[in-house]
Amino acid sequence: MLYFLIPTLLLFILIKRKCNAFGDDTFAALSVAVCATAVWLLAITEILSLFHAVTSAALLVIWIGTDLVLGTLAALEYRKQPPTIIKPRKETAAYLPILAVLLIVLALDFLTVPYNWDSMTYHLPRIMMWAQNRSVGHFATYDVRQISSPYLSEYINLHQYLIWGMDRFFNYVQGVSFCFCAYGVHSICRKLGLGRRWQILATVMFISMPIAFAEALNTQVDLLTTVWLIIFVYFWLDVLNAPTLKLDRTNITRVLILSVNVGLAYVSKPSVCIAMAVFLFVLLIRRLICKDNLAVLLGLTVIAGVAVVLIICPGIIRNIQTFNTVSPDEVGAKQLIGTANPKYLFINFVKNICYTLPTSFIRNSDRYFYELPRKISDLLHVDFNNPSISENGNPYTYSNAHDYRHDTAINPLIVWLFLITAVINIISAIKNKKISAFKVSTALSFIAFMTLVRWEPFETRYELSYLAILCPYIVYSLSQFTQKKKNSDIAVISMICMLCAFTTYNMVIFHDNFRQDHAGTRPEGYFAVNGIYDSWKNVTDMVNYSGCTELGLHSISPYYTYPVWVMCDNLERVELISAEENDTHIYEDTDYQPEAIIWFGDLDAFDSEYTYNGQQYHTVYSDDICRLLMSDS
Repeated sequence: MLYFLIPTLLLFILIKRKCNAFGDDTFAALSVAVCATAVWLLAITEILSLFHAVTSAALLVIWIGTDLVLGTLAALEYRKQPPTIIKPRKETAAYLPILAVLLIVLALDFLTVPYNWDSMTYHLPRIMMWAQNRSVGHFATYDVRQISSPYLSEYINLHQYLIWGMDRFFNYVQGVSFCFCAYGVHSICRKLGLGRRWQILATVMFISMPIAFAEALNTQVDLLTTVWLIIFVYFWLDVLNAPTLKLDRTNITRVLILSVNVGLAYVSKPSVCIAMAVFLFVLLIRRLICKDNLAVLLGLTVIAGVAVVLIICPGIIRNIQTFNTVSPDEVGAKQLIGTANPKYLFINFVKNICYTLPTSFIRNSDRYFYELPRKISDLLHVDFNNPSISENGNPYTYSNAHDYRHDTAINPLIVWLFLITAVINIISAIKNKKISAFKVSTALSFIAFMTLVRWEPFETRYELSYLAILCPYIVYSLSQFTQKKKNSDIAVISMICMLCAFTTYNMVIFHDNFRQDHAGTRPEGYFAVNGIYDSWKNVTDMVNYSGCTELGLHSISPYYTYPVWVMCDNLERVELISAEENDTHIYEDTDYQPEAIIWFGDLDAFDSEYTYNGQQYHTVYSDDICRLLMSDS
């Protein structure tokens, strides 16, 4: 991550010194630096790809050149005015436990081998194919997620792989994002005018969130996506509270930052754009109430639209060329609810909410919250497991409050506190006839997401970005509720922090034990969750023994292929061997004759011989997992 972090830090220094628009706002300056570096990385990757020039040499030259330019400019600024020494404040000690948790996460990032299913099937295999092809252009694949899914996180790790030549730092995209999001949650609370105790509480709630902690230890993309939502909300508050909007530098800068984060979110994981759409809708209403000039609003909208299009268009163009659509059905669409029937929408919301509510503090709560949505669906005469509200029609299952895994960890404390504070806010709004735009936007975002996303056992990680902005929402609500009650704030903060501390301790033990038992060594760690290491070792040992440098892969469904590149020593080229055509067959090299083929699944498709592109292959190894075929020549 150094290639990304160094220019970000240098750019942050320059923004703090040169840009008066942000004043002493450290988080704003850091956010702009992060966004600018991400856009620069996107531009580098897309431009080099046009010439098949995404190589380690090209990236080293560009990043070192970037560092030299920014470093020179930063040094010149410091010569003009030496930095002031910041003395530690007396309340700094309160942040030490938070810092300790962040350091533990970063340490576990380094020690834990990437092992989750999505990473092994498409996050990391696409990186290896891009590195081989020297381009992020589409290629023939059995898993269209490898070419059409959001890609920013993998672009970052592509640069890491080409520069360092290994995957030891792949987890750091999520780990560093976890640290940034913790700072972002703290900063949003400060912008809302909350005291330091509440700022610390919100940060503690975020870092103790089971799904956030787990996601920080793998190569998924949900924490990186959360970065863009947090920055978006932070600057949204500035635009929301502006007395009036004008086409001046300040407002154009703020709108550009908002739009850049929408674009970066889309190329990271579009599910977070539901929240952004809700926030923008509330913002539009607020600006219309403030009677802003319509021409100004239109001008700012056009500027924002152009920025978003520039960021997202390369990926969309590639998808249109391959699939004749902006995004294929296999990617993302099936995660959204498939009906507009109000009854089904309501049941889907209830299923998603109840799935996250089981807690160890309520006896048999998993059973209660498993039965509740079923009872309601019976009353409404709704097909409980209808495919439109359950992915692939899978039966609804209950969750475990002690499940801290990266795909299925639930977050009962945050959701329970949201439900409690939502009731408090509704009563307060009725009583005082006054409501906060931030509270409305945050609550509606979460409700809309839980309504529109089709239930599945893995949906809790899609919630991560929404849960992150619920942390400021919750403490903002609690601070207002306790402000007239003496010492009640200390009691509330102490109780929540105690619950968070217990959860954090359990998570650290769980993930460290899992690392030691399953995911601490390469290459065995790649197979921590599926137990097919022995089969892979047999196949790759034979490939290595044969001296094979060109390999073909065949599968009729997503499969665990990333370890191929790590466990085979001399590979120079790997390509899909396509038996089942999909839209990507147009990229298949019909002249390619690999020395060996690894065949996954569909093992009964042939006996022992296979012909591909005129070359004969015979089976030299076969088990229940895969088959290895070698060229007769």
